[in-house]
Amino acid sequence: MRSRSLVSHITIIASVLTSVIVCLSGLMTGVAIYYKTEKVIEQNLAKASAQLIAEHTKIQDSMLVADVSRDGKTLLTTLRDLDVSLVVYDAQSRRIGTYGVYRNAVVDGLIDTMIPADLIKRVGDSKKPEYRDVYLNNSLYDTYTVPLMSNGAVVGVIQIAKEGQIVKTVGETIPLVLFAVVPLSLIITGLLMWRLSKNGLSPLSVLVKKVREVDPDSVSSDISLTSSNEEIRVLTHAFNAMLARIRQSLEYHKDFAESASHELKSPLARSVSAIDVLTYAPDVTEQTKNDLKIIRDDLLGLSKTVDSVLSLAKNAKQDSGGFHGSISLPFERIIRIHEKEIREKSLDIKKNFRDSVHTDVSYAHLEIILKNILANAIKYSNPQGVIEIEGVSGESGMYAITVRDHGIGMSPDELQKVFTRHYRGKNAKLQEGSGIGLQLVKDLCDRHNIAITLESQQGTGTTVRLQIPVTT
Repeated sequence: MRSRSLVSHITIIASVLTSVIVCLSGLMTGVAIYYKTEKVIEQNLAKASAQLIAEHTKIQDSMLVADVSRDGKTLLTTLRDLDVSLVVYDAQSRRIGTYGVYRNAVVDGLIDTMIPADLIKRVGDSKKPEYRDVYLNNSLYDTYTVPLMSNGAVVGVIQIAKEGQIVKTVGETIPLVLFAVVPLSLIITGLLMWRLSKNGLSPLSVLVKKVREVDPDSVSSDISLTSSNEEIRVLTHAFNAMLARIRQSLEYHKDFAESASHELKSPLARSVSAIDVLTYAPDVTEQTKNDLKIIRDDLLGLSKTVDSVLSLAKNAKQDSGGFHGSISLPFERIIRIHEKEIREKSLDIKKNFRDSVHTDVSYAHLEIILKNILANAIKYSNPQGVIEIEGVSGESGMYAITVRDHGIGMSPDELQKVFTRHYRGKNAKLQEGSGIGLQLVKDLCDRHNIAITLESQQGTGTTVRLQIPVTT
């Protein structure tokens, strides 16, 4: 009886504590969702207002003019596409135009209630946009008010509105979710705690220890555990079955990485060769040549993407053997690969290689690292630019490699995200690429304990430094 009483007490206490945690978590989650949704709505309205300003407003003689039609696209079409309403004021707070809910508000005599004069003045004085929620005819609207500037002076104000059903729905849904989750959590927690308290957690702890001892790189052995607990035995069997599937999946991916290169790249190479032959055929028009060039560039870009993806797949297994020799060998090979692009941009590549390098890093991985770094330097260099490459033995058993370009560079914010997979900066989006090259470089550097640092300044260029561990 005492044992059962203890289980009951533990169950009740755990259930109450879990319910409190669930309530607090639900409230915090709801608040976070609410404000996140508000932020997203504000950003979307800001984009919509920027589009409207760019496409349907203009400044004439320091005065704001609403351009209701431009390039064959009417203002009403744009508003319908954006699903927003619009009101436009000039510098003297006089309405130039009203559309959507604002037009209805004028008819109903509510426009001055919806947009008080102090809001127009406040936005005009601060010269900053303002976002807020308003109620009109018992409906919630998200509004975004933007001043329009010319020569440092406010020449007008526009405000757009979108019905705020998302925020309203979130606000109404949160209490319903909480009322549903709390009773359910009480029941589930009570049953779980009663079961766990009765049987004890020690066999599960042993199983967890065994799972943590599994080698994540090879997953070569099963979990061996003897227990009288049927649930633990079933769980152990399930883990072993999962490990078997993981081993099978690893083998599949290894085989795929080895065979996919030929299967994917050979057709691409043949297609590029065929296009090159067609381009120089005597009866091909200039328009056809231009079309073929576009197709060729797309195929080459796809080939580069395939290279990066396959390199990520191959990185799952460690290449054997290190590299011993001059660092100029991989660089010269990479320069030959990009010879056409270097020639087209008239780039001057200055090389200064001193000392040989002896490292446990495989040649294949080293070439991938250097290829992505140098390819970026070539891609983002300005025409007639200079790229400096240096390799020299450094201190503390390291070989230092520096690649410096004088191209478009990156902002501090872009520099912080440069190793994020698929991230591409604003300037980089003007060039072809997949956004996984530097992420692959970072993965390989981490695998081989290579220190990599980037320094960049927008409009000045980028410097990449590598510190490669050497062997004696």
